Amino acid sequence: MRRTIRRSISSASGRPVTGPLVASVEQLLEVVALGQAVAFLARSTTERYQRPDIAYRPVTGLSPSAVMVAWPETSRSAAVAAFVQAAHDVAAHQPDHMTALA
Repeated sequence: MRRTIRRSISSASGRPVTGPLVASVEQLLEVVALGQAVAFLARSTTERYQRPDIAYRPVTGLSPSAVMVAWPETSRSAAVAAFVQAAHDVAAHQPDHMTALA
């Protein structure tokens, strides 16, 4: 499943400004490199998709992001259950860094 990403913002005059339509991280980074967009990225994305033609800088003063685990509600997979349990166990042992799964 591919998700298309497009965000609209308002210009100083209040008119909406729509950025390029992208369907992948690679496409997003390409439009950034071409000067058609600026993007907020997870640190892991900047580490995985290093490009010499893009400058990456940390943004400070923002609240930490939350990472969620998601799975089909009707799943009966033992592998999925084990993964969710492992994520829950990690979260329970690191309360300063993440909230345990409910």
